[in-house]
Amino acid sequence: MCWSQNLDKHLWKHRIIVIFTDSFLNTTFQKQKLELQAYPQDIKDRKLVMYVVTPKSYQFGLQRTSLLSTDIEFLSTFNSDQSPFKIVLIGLDGNVKLSCKDDLQASDIFNRIDQMPMRKNELKN
Repeated sequence: MCWSQNLDKHLWKHRIIVIFTDSFLNTTFQKQKLELQAYPQDIKDRKLVMYVVTPKSYQFGLQRTSLLSTDIEFLSTFNSDQSPFKIVLIGLDGNVKLSCKDDLQASDIFNRIDQMPMRKNELKN
């Protein structure tokens, strides 16, 4: 499966959060997962979709249901240093807006999105 095609389908439709973790048992990942799961309406309002990527698989969303092979090129593009945990926010335009090796408060992610020009335009309309 080609990741670029997978992400391209979201271009101009969704913002993307990609969470890289060395394991689904990683405590930072578990904390981040719980934090994001607590705000389903905020995630929907901001047109966010999520991917979780491990060294051997990835899944769409935060529920561990659709494990598929990970494309090594994708990993090297967004997590070239192979951090045990990393969260990346990709905007509607396909550009990286935020990259962090620590878990984030949902409010920090939402505030970052709310400062984006396209989000401000969405709120006006």
